[in-house]
Amino acid sequence: LCSSLHYLLWGQCSAPPSTRYGHSAVMLGTEMIVFGGRSGSQGKETNDVWSMDLKEPKNIKWVQLCGDDEKCGAAPAPRAFHSAAMMGNKMLVFGGGTWFANDLWMLDLQDRMKPRWHKLSTSGYSPSHRSDHNAVVLQHSTMILLAGQTLLGYTNDVWAIQLKQQKSS
Repeated sequence: LCSSLHYLLWGQCSAPPSTRYGHSAVMLGTEMIVFGGRSGSQGKETNDVWSMDLKEPKNIKWVQLCGDDEKCGAAPAPRAFHSAAMMGNKMLVFGGGTWFANDLWMLDLQDRMKPRWHKLSTSGYSPSHRSDHNAVVLQHSTMILLAGQTLLGYTNDVWAIQLKQQKSS
């Protein structure tokens, strides 16, 4: 139960996703959305998406939104140590993984019953392949990437990309 959240005490909340680390967690309204990470003692990278609505602390439970079944369309490869940020009702995911990816994905969460993954195509120069970096979205349309680990070591570079807010169909 999570009833102890009212009293600022730690409490276990329903059956969680598998043990994991290197995942991302973002907020969409009152929901925490968790993506990917390494799972279990073997550290297998995942690409599942879980949600926990924090609006009612006494009824908090995990819900799996996307898994290995392509319920959400073609998903990004399993990964950990990526970045994620929210742009409206869309979760943006960049990079990560043991291969230091530099791809950009969007999970459209407009319809929670049918979330959809989309791989975004970008143009111009792009950040080097990386993991262990951070991202934020400014003014609902600009994603900023900061630092991370690349194939050449650690970096402190900053990248920005202007994204258009697209309506879901």
